[in-house]
Amino acid sequence: MSGAAIAVDVTYDDFADYWQPLAGNGQTFSQYYAALPADLQARIRDSVRAAYLVGDVDGPRSFAARAFAVAGCVPG
Repeated sequence: MSGAAIAVDVTYDDFADYWQPLAGNGQTFSQYYAALPADLQARIRDSVRAAYLVGDVDGPRSFAARAFAVAGCVPG
């Protein structure tokens, strides 16, 4: 079995481009988020937006992302 770390830069056009996959794609976080009361959803979205903006204007951002890939073989 072998493995490798894969690093990529993930670029977003603006906060909406970043937020939409998190809150609207039916995955675990978006399902949890959708079940929260509207006021708590707004607080979370606003907090994440503030972290995305880091005091700057909305616009493009690029973040480093890392994944780990593992390959193996089934004895046979």
